[in-house]
Amino acid sequence: MHFALAETSPQTAAASLLAALSLVLVLPAQDPTAPEESVIEVRPESAFRLSQALQLPEWLRISGSARARYEGLEGQFRANPQLASSDHILALRQTLLFEVDVDAVTFALEGIDARQLADGSRSLLNVGSADAVDILQGYVEVGHDGPFDADSELKVGRRTVDFGGRRLVGRNRYRNTIQSFTGASYQSAFDDLSAEVFWYLPTLIRPSALGPLLDDDPELNDQDVDLQFYGSFVSADLDPRTSLEAYFYVVTDQREGRPERELYTPGVRALRRPESSSFDYEFEGNLQFGRSQATAGGPDLDHLAWFAHAELGYTFDAPLEPRVFVQLDGGSGDESANDGENNRFDPLFQVRADFGALGLFGPIARTNTLSSALKVQVHPAEAMSVLLGWRSVFLTEDDDFVAVGGVQDPSGSSGSEFGHKLELTARWQAIPDSLQLEFGVAHLFAGDVLRRAPNARAEDSTYVYFETLLSF
Repeated sequence: MHFALAETSPQTAAASLLAALSLVLVLPAQDPTAPEESVIEVRPESAFRLSQALQLPEWLRISGSARARYEGLEGQFRANPQLASSDHILALRQTLLFEVDVDAVTFALEGIDARQLADGSRSLLNVGSADAVDILQGYVEVGHDGPFDADSELKVGRRTVDFGGRRLVGRNRYRNTIQSFTGASYQSAFDDLSAEVFWYLPTLIRPSALGPLLDDDPELNDQDVDLQFYGSFVSADLDPRTSLEAYFYVVTDQREGRPERELYTPGVRALRRPESSSFDYEFEGNLQFGRSQATAGGPDLDHLAWFAHAELGYTFDAPLEPRVFVQLDGGSGDESANDGENNRFDPLFQVRADFGALGLFGPIARTNTLSSALKVQVHPAEAMSVLLGWRSVFLTEDDDFVAVGGVQDPSGSSGSEFGHKLELTARWQAIPDSLQLEFGVAHLFAGDVLRRAPNARAEDSTYVYFETLLSF
């Protein structure tokens, strides 16, 4: 497999993707005699719901999803020489959720089958890729009138979790497998204010060894009491568009054979949602402290790290409803290997949606990263969106390793320029809430770090994917 973009200059590649964007935008051209509208009105068929088709009683709901995604990668940015420079896979994921309501009590059970096909021993394959025939969720939810007439609910069991901007904890959407947690949470809502406390054992996806993963051997996921995640999350709606959140997360990890850690991560997030003819913004910042080990069995280190995300956008009242926005992201790296401190930000159970497509790609994380992006999103049709973005990435600490791929120049002489990424994504709700089609292409222009570091492979990377998602 070969992509022509892989050896082009940044200017040529940018022109190619801009031309592709132009093609996407002109395909559904408007009738010049029709009344001017911001987007083209497309009336797809109504959504299909399995519960309605089966005429199930109101107390029983069955829903699910089936996703298939082809991914191709030309040019490998990861340091591991065992990974192929050119790779392609077929990622499949199916979920099925049963919910039973009995008065104020809900019982939920969700299964997952995630597999990666058309790969080989030199493909990227890990617990983020495959989880064959497993239990994703199984919990009981009890609702009641809590203190001060609050709407409250207690959830006990295994479940997926979304907190705030989902940067540190969230249900994975692009990744083929999904992180879940086993434990309990209690939430109360007072008008525009909600608060939640929780204690979980993060689910460990099994198997994790390459051989069983290649064979798609089913093995039930489990949890380890030596890995715990607990804390609190508070959210307040200041007005219909504006929210303010605060949280405090604690992770303790004493598992044998892994670097130990006891991390405390307080954070805040402010959000103003997009609206036509208006600015929107988002800010999220974390301070992280405690103790950790850089390597398994290594000395305990004082842990002090940080992460921040800032975003500012504007949505124009114009055809295609364009939204232009900039993003700034930063995460600390280790300042010195010999100062008794670990300054690498630990992203916990991160979801990296800010940084684009993952799978075979996903070169950017929230550790040892300074990044800026300019993006434009338009809606050529009522159920279609197109995103074009450019992102520049540098290292916070020149001599620390790259969080994704492990490239490192311990001397720091390769500088801090990791690279620059150009991406285009098009998404169409062919049948709203039922059938979604998606296409994406991205190109990573390798910077000095990826070209000059001792273990670097000195390659640009081009990634393409096609996806269909059926929800029912």
